[in-house]
Amino acid sequence: MIYIVSNSMAAAVYIPTAKLLDLWGRAEGFATMVCFATLGLILMAVCKSLATFCAAQVFYTIGFGGMIYCVDVITADASSLKHRGLAFAFTSSPYIITAFAGPKAAEGFYQNINWRWGFGTFAIILPFVAAPLFVILKINLRRAKQEGVLIREPNNRNLVQSILFHIREFDGGSRNKFSLYHD
Repeated sequence: MIYIVSNSMAAAVYIPTAKLLDLWGRAEGFATMVCFATLGLILMAVCKSLATFCAAQVFYTIGFGGMIYCVDVITADASSLKHRGLAFAFTSSPYIITAFAGPKAAEGFYQNINWRWGFGTFAIILPFVAAPLFVILKINLRRAKQEGVLIREPNNRNLVQSILFHIREFDGGSRNKFSLYHD
């Protein structure tokens, strides 16, 4: 049951994740999803109750699905339409390895160490494996700003104005947006 709920929540997060990538940037959105997935793995490693496991599963599913979505958006941004299929095949190729190596690694953790360290190990590994993509995105963003390709106007919003701005951008403050009788 919890897997159905977590997958449903992950599916509902794709549109806000797309908006987050547009507002904050690709690197920041990716880092946010890595944090969610890592938090889910940490919670799974330390959980001692069903409620903690449910929260862990939701955080992990949202984070991991969001990371995949971010990589897909970055791949679409970086590849031409002619070569996009090959680019997506390249980004999906690790699944071939994990389909066979994953069960063997899980068995090794379960029999030789314990299942908690299985989650804990990946909670440690995930941020380090994701860091190079984040760094590359930030370096290229800085380079684009220096070359004048990307020009961002400074905003002079305070905290309250920034919160209201982001609520409006995420369509949280518009009541009649989908009404048939617009003014």
